[in-house]
Amino acid sequence: GIRPQTAVVVQSAIGTLLIALTSPPFGSWLDFNKRKPAWFACCFACAFCLLIMSVLGSNFLWIIGYTAAIFAGWFGTLATTPRLAYLEDIAIGHRRIQLASWFNFASFLAQIIWVVLLTPVVFFANEQT
Repeated sequence: GIRPQTAVVVQSAIGTLLIALTSPPFGSWLDFNKRKPAWFACCFACAFCLLIMSVLGSNFLWIIGYTAAIFAGWFGTLATTPRLAYLEDIAIGHRRIQLASWFNFASFLAQIIWVVLLTPVVFFANEQT
């Protein structure tokens, strides 16, 4: 089998490859289509993958949870493209940089909150098995 340390590296490599291959065509497609529905679709897909990852990853269906983690990272990164594309419409000059920084801060804060909330659940689930 695959060692746990290797699995994370493989997951990261696959996710990075998906992002690198799909971000340019996705960005080009957004230039000619509506951005808001694409943003909602990416956010919903990411949230759905996170749900699958948290539910199935702890029930020994790790390969499904693992795959969902790859797709969650992929959709989460793709959601950044249309979100940042709106900066031209809502701000000018230095304010764009401030908003982009706040977007990134909010994203990292959400990840930290997710980890803080999920860590006790994982430990509790491990004690029950």
